[in-house]
Amino acid sequence: MAQTTSKSASLADGPTLASTRDYWTLHLRSEGKSERTVATYLRALDRLDAFLAERGMPLALGAIRREHLEAFFVALAERGNAPATISILFRALRPFWRWLVEEDEVERNPMDRMRAPSVPLNPPPVLADEDCARLLAACRGTDLIARRDLAMLSLLLDTGIRRGELAALRLGDLNLGQHLAFIDASTSKSRRGRAVVYGDNTAKALMRYLRHPKAPRAEEASLWVARTGQPLTGNEIFHTIRRRALQAGLKVHPHQLRHTWASSMLAAGHSEGDVMQLGGWTDRSMLSRYGASAAADRARAAYRSPIDRLARHP
Repeated sequence: MAQTTSKSASLADGPTLASTRDYWTLHLRSEGKSERTVATYLRALDRLDAFLAERGMPLALGAIRREHLEAFFVALAERGNAPATISILFRALRPFWRWLVEEDEVERNPMDRMRAPSVPLNPPPVLADEDCARLLAACRGTDLIARRDLAMLSLLLDTGIRRGELAALRLGDLNLGQHLAFIDASTSKSRRGRAVVYGDNTAKALMRYLRHPKAPRAEEASLWVARTGQPLTGNEIFHTIRRRALQAGLKVHPHQLRHTWASSMLAAGHSEGDVMQLGGWTDRSMLSRYGASAAADRARAAYRSPIDRLARHP
């Protein structure tokens, strides 16, 4: 791997990206970063390390300058990486250099005055109301799997929780009387626990699922089970959603359900602060994209043809 090459080539000149990688990983985990976040940060570091080695640029931390980093981001764009991907890599590398300065590993932060790459504000795709209805209708049935899938999809559309958060729910995390589901901080990407609220139809779907003889009974049991009684994994939930979408004649990525929830909440007049709290976001930038979807929907609904207006005044 690239980090192994750079470590052997440049340790004589001081610490390198590769030789510091394990310490950076330990620091991230000590701060409670999720494994997904840690993986994103390390992926960015490895890609930068590979680029510097490929171009024959300095590998020692103290010799890496702003121009080397700018060349890295330019090369990413030239290789066809999407602006959003480049932005993620930029935001993943910036805390690494700040940490190096705090740890006295480098004197200057080469990213100190670099501006994050701009990302076009393309609203993410959301499902129309009729598509949501078709998706839920695909789960009609009285068997365990039909009841389970209807409850899962209803909860996703009603709360906007992430697939990993859904998979981690236990029976004891539900308050059926108050229509609440509790997301434990250890299962959330934001590392913040929260309670999410759902509506009457989702409550009915959950209770109908839990009335099935093979549904979980113990408070500590996983909420979602297969026919065998084994808990569903996040990957199995992913494929379940895709399968139900195909049955409904739709092509749906599971995260679209979160997009759809956020857009619907904003379109209904809920404040961004409320949506951030319920959705478990700490960064307003992603929510702004969902707001753009809602604003576009409102603009289309309010549209009145100028030509049609002229036709009424000959």
